[in-house]
Amino acid sequence: MGGGVPASEEGYDGGYLTLTALEDTTFTFTIGSNVGTGDMTGIYYSLDGGDNWIYTANVASQKVVITTPLVHKGEYVLWKGVNKRPSIARTTVGSSRFSSDGKFAVGGTLASLIWGDDYDTKFNTKDWNSFNWLFYQSKVRNAKNLKLTLTSLHNGTYYSLFSNCTNLNVPPMEITVGGDCYQQMFSDCTSLESSPDILIPTLASNSLKEMFKGCTSLKHIKIMSTNISASNCLQNWVQNVGSTGTFEKAEGVTFPSGASGIPSGWTVVEIPTT
Repeated sequence: MGGGVPASEEGYDGGYLTLTALEDTTFTFTIGSNVGTGDMTGIYYSLDGGDNWIYTANVASQKVVITTPLVHKGEYVLWKGVNKRPSIARTTVGSSRFSSDGKFAVGGTLASLIWGDDYDTKFNTKDWNSFNWLFYQSKVRNAKNLKLTLTSLHNGTYYSLFSNCTNLNVPPMEITVGGDCYQQMFSDCTSLESSPDILIPTLASNSLKEMFKGCTSLKHIKIMSTNISASNCLQNWVQNVGSTGTFEKAEGVTFPSGASGIPSGWTVVEIPTT
């Protein structure tokens, strides 16, 4: 079962969205009652590296709960679907999400929940709110191998994606695509120590609003954005983070200080852009 054992807690990147057990666990995907059949027709998972897939259809106006058999430490599960919006709610009520009994790592790409087997050739979302709350309060610990491959995003695509994931220690490696997409993405992730490399040249309005709010262990941020003038793009994005840390930024870009800029008491490092 599960198709292999990863070398470390970074988990396995199966191309498809991949959940790797860091301890013996079952995985559950709950399709929220607010997620209609026109938004999400259903979901597949594979326990043998993609040789065989198990399908569960969505049911209109009902919560649908899919739970895997026991997955042993080091084994992984692949997920895919051909859908419009796997998760659509802008609140925790009625949205779709992953959960588990034990800690896990996530790798691969979320695009496989929208484009199925075509995840590596299709790069746009089909609608907004695609992945809101998808790992909310889950036991995900490591997301280093999660690749945010979609290049055409809608407002709210990653809203609260990892919110309240108190075990999350390692985020995805980088964020490169702009838009009003990342609000509260890591809010209240109290074990998170470092940000992804934020490589978006120009921030959109509300883009990173409250992104790291409540991340009390956060002590390193790297952001290479050179245009941060959009309204509320950094509003309270580092409210209540660690009291000391290192803030790496593009050379010559002026950030405000405090919760909506550079955290008070942090060391600033300028990085040349050429």
